[in-house]
Amino acid sequence: FKIGCELPQILAYITVKCGNEYLTYSRAKGAETRLHGTLSLGFGGHCDIDDSYALVNLTGNLNITYQDILKYSSSRELEEELHFTKDFDFKTDSIILDTTNDVGKVHLGLPILVEVSSKEDIKADPSEIALPEWKTKDQLLSEITSYENWSQLVINNL
Repeated sequence: FKIGCELPQILAYITVKCGNEYLTYSRAKGAETRLHGTLSLGFGGHCDIDDSYALVNLTGNLNITYQDILKYSSSRELEEELHFTKDFDFKTDSIILDTTNDVGKVHLGLPILVEVSSKEDIKADPSEIALPEWKTKDQLLSEITSYENWSQLVINNL
């Protein structure tokens, strides 16, 4: 089997919240050119075998769970994209499966909510993230059609 063809790639899809606002950005940059021109609520990326190897090497623990790997991967992505390095709790109790477009057909999303206590903890990397902006749920709902499919699903379930 080929990951991303017959089997979908697993992605951490992280929503960042501070108070009653959510961090959004424009999909003007990034490797996934099929999403350029849309807005996004999701940060993160692929969770893969390299994350499990790195976690084992970091901790020396061979008894790691998928939840451990997901948190490690999410932490790595948040540090790369938002320079966010604080510890956080997260819960993921659902998946995003959207086969209505070419991006969704090869990815499986694990939506994660990360709540930060201060917007100052977030410093979006301009080489990774274009036009970051904090928005309320009402603002998100009023412009929902400007967002990529996965973000629309998340917004509707906030």
